[in-house]
Amino acid sequence: MEQSEADLRTRKRRSPPRGMGAVTAFGPSMKECQVMADHKESLTGLTDAEAQEFHKFMVQGTLGFGAVSLFAHILIWMWRPWF
Repeated sequence: MEQSEADLRTRKRRSPPRGMGAVTAFGPSMKECQVMADHKESLTGLTDAEAQEFHKFMVQGTLGFGAVSLFAHILIWMWRPWF
């Protein structure tokens, strides 16, 4: 029983969803709504490709910060060693 992504996002409902994070986008008829909290891709709501892209930039930023920090520590060590 495989459903397409559009079928999973668009469902017929008798009443609006309730609870935390139950954000809906109503279509032309009030019976058909798109439930934003229903697709269980990840906790953040990012797709796998978006999560990998975010991770790539996060790692690059961390490495850049570490390189600048290491360079600053070396300069300060040359100026006033602390050992």
